[in-house]
Amino acid sequence: MRWRLWVLAGLRGAVAALLAVVSLLTELCRAHPRLVAVKLGLGGVLVSLAGCGEAEDTGRKRPSDTCYVPAETCYDITWWPEPAEIDTITYVHHDDSWRYIVELLGWGTVANLEIHADDGVVVWEELHGMVNTEWADDGSWDRWELDLAVVSDPAKQEGGVTTLYAANDKTEATMTWRVVVYTDAEIADCAVWGLDPTVFDDLDCRTIEAD
Repeated sequence: MRWRLWVLAGLRGAVAALLAVVSLLTELCRAHPRLVAVKLGLGGVLVSLAGCGEAEDTGRKRPSDTCYVPAETCYDITWWPEPAEIDTITYVHHDDSWRYIVELLGWGTVANLEIHADDGVVVWEELHGMVNTEWADDGSWDRWELDLAVVSDPAKQEGGVTTLYAANDKTEATMTWRVVVYTDAEIADCAVWGLDPTVFDDLDCRTIEAD
């Protein structure tokens, strides 16, 4: 009889421990909805406990005070499970400005535009944080935009605001661009286009034809 009591006591202890773990997983799920499963070994038997299911769709992106790269606009989307992917990039220049639009599949945290120009005499590079202007509530797409006014004084060039690149076809022919998109703190996707894509060789980015 005594060994049966020991077994029962052991089973009660195991059940109590299991319930405690389930409770802990529930709390973790609320705090970190991306958690999927935790496996526990109980008495040599591997038990898989589903911690969370699908990521909770909050229907919005949450602005964040913490940016991982020099960008003015960034978002906390740690609950969203899939990295963003660049779908299309369009740009146009007018007499005194440039405009860029990046469409993503999924949601991004940060989108940066890097520009390199070499006219054979002067090499100039700029880094600009793009602005998140629209997104789908279901997380299926995202739009980032950037408007840059042209200035001639290097002291007045400011990331995300102004550029030294003249808005004409002659200058455009000397330029190479790269867009880097982040999901949380990780690079999700990047794309290069323009005169010489090899100038951006520190990341493995695909070369595209921007519109």
